[in-house]
Amino acid sequence: ARQLTLLEFKTFCSIRPYEFQNQAWSKEKYKHRAKNLLHSIGYFNEFSNQVASSILLEQTVNSRKDMFNLWISVCQHLRALNNFNTIKSILAGFNNAAVHRLQFTKDKIDKKKQAILEELTEEMSSEKSHKNYRAILK
Repeated sequence: ARQLTLLEFKTFCSIRPYEFQNQAWSKEKYKHRAKNLLHSIGYFNEFSNQVASSILLEQTVNSRKDMFNLWISVCQHLRALNNFNTIKSILAGFNNAAVHRLQFTKDKIDKKKQAILEELTEEMSSEKSHKNYRAILK
């Protein structure tokens, strides 16, 4: 979790305020102005895909359950480090369509870990303009 936080910090610090102007990252003619922001977005997407792949590549239900438990534990440590972006990335990996359908696997996750996952999902929820997330940041 600490290493993920250091990687995230390095990427985050490279972003400059002008990269947000005029939503440069979303317009083809301005993308050259937002290369660090685009790198951060790409890192988020790549990492969430790696999380999903790490679960899907496991052959058995129990090994997939163990991988879920591992990522939930990583999220706990990331939460202690206030690394919300990487938590959001891991949750995005869990919400990948193929991972989302693994109901038998999810049912085998420890109740304690399921409660932690539900709490993290609620904290990172986008409902009411990220109300819970904003409350944490205060």
